[in-house]
Amino acid sequence: MFDQRQAATLLAALLYWKREGWRTDGHEVEIASGRGMFEPLSESEIDALCAMLQEAQDQGGLAFPCEPPLVLSQRETLRLQELIEAPPPRTSKFCSAQQRYLDNRQTCDRSGDDPPKF
Repeated sequence: MFDQRQAATLLAALLYWKREGWRTDGHEVEIASGRGMFEPLSESEIDALCAMLQEAQDQGGLAFPCEPPLVLSQRETLRLQELIEAPPPRTSKFCSAQQRYLDNRQTCDRSGDDPPKF
């Protein structure tokens, strides 16, 4: 739950983004686009979101659902740590598979279709 001050800051940030966002030199565009996975909100979408936030704030506060935490076993945690510290080499097979994935993801993002299943 956000208090009144936090909600006001969220609204101010959205209005600032609406006015200045596309001109930023920082990484905010990357954040707003989900690292290129979708288009940032348009001005009208930001207006609609601001109205929703303002209405929620007027009704006593804002609460956002959150995803349940990811729970890993000790074995899974250790394996993940190993992969982070020493990732496998990027072979040509890996690089070509990664490129196919990125191409398919971009194609699906533009068309709105679900990605192909492999």
